[in-house]
Amino acid sequence: MKNDEIRAFFESDDYCRPDESEAISKEEEYVCAMYQIQGQRDNQEDALGIFHSGEGILAAVCDGMGGLNGGEKASRTALEILKEGILHKGSQEPLRFLMNEAQKIDRIVSGLLDQNGKRLNAGTTMVAAWIERRQMSFITVGDSRIYLMRGKRLIQLTEDQNYGMLLKRKLQSEEINRAEFQRESAMAEALVNYIGIGGLQMIGCNSGGPLCLMPGDKILLCSDGLYKSMTPERIAEHLIDCTAGSVERTLIRMVDEAEKNALRRRKKQDNTSVILVMEL
Repeated sequence: MKNDEIRAFFESDDYCRPDESEAISKEEEYVCAMYQIQGQRDNQEDALGIFHSGEGILAAVCDGMGGLNGGEKASRTALEILKEGILHKGSQEPLRFLMNEAQKIDRIVSGLLDQNGKRLNAGTTMVAAWIERRQMSFITVGDSRIYLMRGKRLIQLTEDQNYGMLLKRKLQSEEINRAEFQRESAMAEALVNYIGIGGLQMIGCNSGGPLCLMPGDKILLCSDGLYKSMTPERIAEHLIDCTAGSVERTLIRMVDEAEKNALRRRKKQDNTSVILVMEL
C-alpha cells in the first residue's frame, strides 16, 4: 500500500489492533455474498468467487480483457487456478500464497492459446483477499479494487495500476511538471500491469503483516464496472446501511444503481462484479 491516505488510516486511532491472542484463537464469524451483471457488453469477461478453506475464506474478482472470448478465458483461468491452489496451500502464510499464485497465474495466462494454436494475447486484473480469524491479507494486479468500510469511513486499500499511477509518481518526484501531467492525463486509465503480461513485476499487497479486522468491518471487492459508474460517497452510503441480513441485497442495489447511472449518462454499463464480506 503506497497511498498516503491508506497508511495514515492504519496508523490512526480509527485502526485499532485487537489483542493478538484473541485474533488467533477466536473462530471467524462473517457473512458474505457476491453478485455480477453483464451490463451492456457482448460478453461476460469478469469472473468472481468465494472459496471456503478451514476457518477462513478466499474472495477474488478478475476482470478479463482481450479480443473475442480472450478476456473471458483469461479471467476464468485465473480464478480456476486460484481455487485449485487452495488445495495445495499447506502451511504457507496467506500473503506468500497469494503472491506465489499471482506469479503462477500470470505465466499460465500469458501462454494461453486460441483455437488456431496462436497466443491469445489476453489478460485479466485480479484482486484477492484471504480473510481468517479477523485478519486479512490481499493482493492486487490491475485496476480492480478492494475497499474497507469501518464505521462510516470508506478506505480504498488498493492502488489502480494504470498510467495515471505512473504520472502521479513522476509528478511527485518532479520528473514531470504540472503541464506535462495534465497533457498526459487523457491516457490515465490505461493499464500498465495485469495478469498475463508475462514476467509480472508488480503485485500490490498489504504491507507490515495481515490487516486486523473488527466486528462490523465490511470488505468490498469489485471490478471497475462499479466504481466507474458510482462515486465513493455513494458506495459508502450503501455500505453504511448494510446489515448482516442485507449483504446480498446491498450488492444488488449498488450494482443496479451503477447501471442506471451509466444509462443516464448514455454510456454502456461494463461487466460489473462485486463481493462483500462483513465481519460479525
